[in-house]
Amino acid sequence: MKLFREVVQDRFGNVRALVPVEIRLAGTTTKATLYATDDVGGDVLVNPQATDNNGYLEAYIADGTFDLVVAPGQPGSYTIPDVQHADLIGLRSAVLADYEVAAANAADSVAGNLQPIVGEAQAGAAQAQAWATSAGAPDPATPTIKSARGYAIEADAKSQAAGVSAAVALTAAGPNYANAAAGLAATSVGQSFAVFDGINTVTIYRHDAGPVATVLRRYPFDLVPRLADQDRRIAATISPTVAALRLGWEGTAGAATAEAKITSFQQPIAHATAVTERWRGMVRTAGLHFHAPYDATTMLIDNPDTGQSWQVDFGLELSGTQKFRQLVVTDSGLIICIPYSATWFLVIDPRTMVDGDPRTIKGWRETFGLPAAALSGAGKYDGGTLIGDTLVCAPFNATSVPFIDVKNMTGRVLTATQLGLTSTALNGSAKYSDVVSIGSKAYCVAFGAANFLVIDVPTETATQPTFGLTLSDANKFSSAIVVGKLIYLCPFTSADVGVLDTVAGTGSRTAMGASLTGNNKWRKIVRVSRKLVCVPGDANDFLEIDLDNTSGSTFGTATRKAYSIYDVRVPGTTGTLPNGTKWSGALAYGDVIHGCPCGTTQAGQDILLLDMAANAGAGQAMHTDRRVFLPTGVTGSTKWFGANGHPNGWNYCWPASATDFLIFRDDDPDNDFPVAVRHNLGLTLTDGDQKFQGGFLTGDLKLGSFPRSQETRMCFIDPADKTASPYGTAILTDFGGATDLDTGATGVPLGTGAVDEQKWHSSDVGMDGCAYGIPYNAEKVIIYDYRNPDASKIMLTNFGLDLSGIDKWVGTVLYPNGWLVCAPRSHSKILIIDTNPQSPTYRQAWLVDCGKDINALSLAGQTTLKYSFPQIGADGRIYFMPRTARNVMVLDPSDTSEHPFGKLTFETGGLDMTPLGTLAGSGYTIAAKTGPDGVILAAAVGGTLAGVGHFLFINTMTGVWRWSDLGLQSQLNASNKVAGCMHTLAGKLIFIPRSANFAIQVKLKGVPPLPAAAVLGPYLNKC
Repeated sequence: MKLFREVVQDRFGNVRALVPVEIRLAGTTTKATLYATDDVGGDVLVNPQATDNNGYLEAYIADGTFDLVVAPGQPGSYTIPDVQHADLIGLRSAVLADYEVAAANAADSVAGNLQPIVGEAQAGAAQAQAWATSAGAPDPATPTIKSARGYAIEADAKSQAAGVSAAVALTAAGPNYANAAAGLAATSVGQSFAVFDGINTVTIYRHDAGPVATVLRRYPFDLVPRLADQDRRIAATISPTVAALRLGWEGTAGAATAEAKITSFQQPIAHATAVTERWRGMVRTAGLHFHAPYDATTMLIDNPDTGQSWQVDFGLELSGTQKFRQLVVTDSGLIICIPYSATWFLVIDPRTMVDGDPRTIKGWRETFGLPAAALSGAGKYDGGTLIGDTLVCAPFNATSVPFIDVKNMTGRVLTATQLGLTSTALNGSAKYSDVVSIGSKAYCVAFGAANFLVIDVPTETATQPTFGLTLSDANKFSSAIVVGKLIYLCPFTSADVGVLDTVAGTGSRTAMGASLTGNNKWRKIVRVSRKLVCVPGDANDFLEIDLDNTSGSTFGTATRKAYSIYDVRVPGTTGTLPNGTKWSGALAYGDVIHGCPCGTTQAGQDILLLDMAANAGAGQAMHTDRRVFLPTGVTGSTKWFGANGHPNGWNYCWPASATDFLIFRDDDPDNDFPVAVRHNLGLTLTDGDQKFQGGFLTGDLKLGSFPRSQETRMCFIDPADKTASPYGTAILTDFGGATDLDTGATGVPLGTGAVDEQKWHSSDVGMDGCAYGIPYNAEKVIIYDYRNPDASKIMLTNFGLDLSGIDKWVGTVLYPNGWLVCAPRSHSKILIIDTNPQSPTYRQAWLVDCGKDINALSLAGQTTLKYSFPQIGADGRIYFMPRTARNVMVLDPSDTSEHPFGKLTFETGGLDMTPLGTLAGSGYTIAAKTGPDGVILAAAVGGTLAGVGHFLFINTMTGVWRWSDLGLQSQLNASNKVAGCMHTLAGKLIFIPRSANFAIQVKLKGVPPLPAAAVLGPYLNKC
């Protein structure tokens, strides 16, 4: 008779504590006899028995097959059928059979709540993360009733206690004995053997003294392959992440080609200072900004929400100068570029874009059937406006006006006479620049002309009024904007702002209280709320017109403002605008004015971003080439350290000395320029402080990080809270202090904030859904449980161990049994924490060396700088990356032949690692990750390395290791270039910039991306 001990859970992994369970003989209503001891004559227990506070049901019971009826006679009662006591084969089968049901139910229960938080494309990843917490499963893709590994371990334990394992007997002994006598002859006392009757039954015997063949179990023969299949399924559910890594490895036999690139994230606008004016004029449609090619041979397209930019030629020949100055968007969504010196219109159809990639948009040359004479010559038309389906173009040097039917794509030209003007009325050069419409009339802006051209489109007639103004000066106004019945004119060389009252037919030229002297000052006027802003061409400032302030004029008050403008390449530095042409064309999107790059200076080669709402309404301007520049100018050598992915598709890099977060996304395997932004997410962070290092993603779909040195609060990012930015909002808090689980003290501060306090350097989420911070100089592990009340969300404990000392552990990895395994940097032992709430040793910890002298066997040049950043391999073993150790330390927890915690080995993969022992500073590894092909990739701290490469590849399945520089030796010769590595949803590895002004992108060719659940799960989603 053997002890029956089982945790009772519902389908979703919830422990059923203090609930009655009736044990019946399988397939009957007959209650089994339960005993208090293993003596049949002992005390008989009542049946049903209640589970304890931890959900355990215990009783001694004879071998057999039983049904477990949970909460008999109560609402919600359910039965776990065919539980075979001794090896639990029936229970294993039931668990595995219910796996898909549990997954589906879990999906149904969380999907509704997740949809408002994340986009449909990422909902599956969010569900996986929710499963990881709500079901207490060891992996986000494993919403099992209970850890399948837990069942397997218990089954093995009970089988061993009985002296036999059916699976072992079936596979090891095999049904290869004709009868019991033959089996007895071939085995010794105590051994088990199998006999196949030649038809359909396998009988397991134990060789007892006599010799006697004692029957232990009989199975149908087809159970043999079914057991093998169950074992495979259990192995897969132990860690789908490890299984995915192995599949990735099998797909390439571990020989994927790695391609590395230096990246500033999204592709920057290519500068060409030799080209005078590349783009002029811009419009917004389809969520994108389109810049008309003037001297450029491509159209510039940028996405203001993601920061991406593209230079596209649509497969057309776009050579030549002064091609297009303005462009318009039709009601159907077509973009039409108005020919300035080009001999054709450029038509773009954003509706043809495939999968959101602007490079797939179709464009073509179009004449609309206009005569060649109307499309010849330089400087023909400058701007266009739509009235209904008719596009009217402003004649700059042209002597006629095109009328284009954009619905039927046909056009014709009307001469001055046909418009009712004198035959010479449209003669001359540089007459009108820009055109706007009110009602059925188009108003062409007087540039060099001494009048305005007003065209009534339905009647096809025109007039040339002056609105009572003197217009004899040249190059007066560059553009116009409509405000109600008024038209405001942007001063180019004019010393006044022009205002036309289209109802009264009167006009005004007024400086609006400002000095507006100068030439070629502003080229485009745009509106943000109740302010008009003229964007500088050659001016060194902006002209702002406050429509609500009438102190300068009845039409508003003007102010010349330089703003606080900076170059995105050096955030935090401000300066004045350079001389020369900068922007030509602009538009307002929300509170931000975007300017079209048109100059040869650094600013003029960049897109203008003027945020009118920033700095409490004072405004903030910058110019950007759409790269996320990672400057060396940030104080300290560690700008960001580590990153975490989120189901919304963005990855968030944690600021060490930086004052903002580096946020990037990469969900396109074919795009070598991942999108990125820098944002403080609403925080004011001190430059230079060592604030955070790595973080975690918890079940409430928030990101968190423990304080490193000068910070004494945790940092949390809620991507669903858009208060501070489209990427989320961050807060700093300690929830009033931590609870010390060892002393009972509450309100314990998280350190003192000393400069080099170095409290916790790495973290990960355990199987219980809590985040654990690993002590570097701190003497206690920090635990964060988002489900607790604020007063007990943060906990501190040493687990009864001596965790004193400095530089102890760096990096941790979650093992599928729930262990967090921490790499010894200066400590002589591995720190292991049991985070499996199903385990009898839950929330216990150990200092482990597996009977080995780690200090000595590491052969480290500095025993205080041995290993860091452990990774789980496709073989299921844990690899500790070398700092000055001359080898990689490998722990196999499944091999207990030498020690209960596993077998510890020290391996080199055939490489000469002796040079690592001579490295100074921080040693070798500064970042590591198991790639989607199952091969571990470790990156060096940097500097000049003799005899080794800047990258170490470890094929954990074949044992083939190699060094490589991936072609980046020159870029990585300086130290501390990167810190931390992230998987992306596109299947790449991104190494996070530390002191570098770049990131490193590694793409493994021919390897599909890992499932989102694996990328975002606790095995890989960590520093």
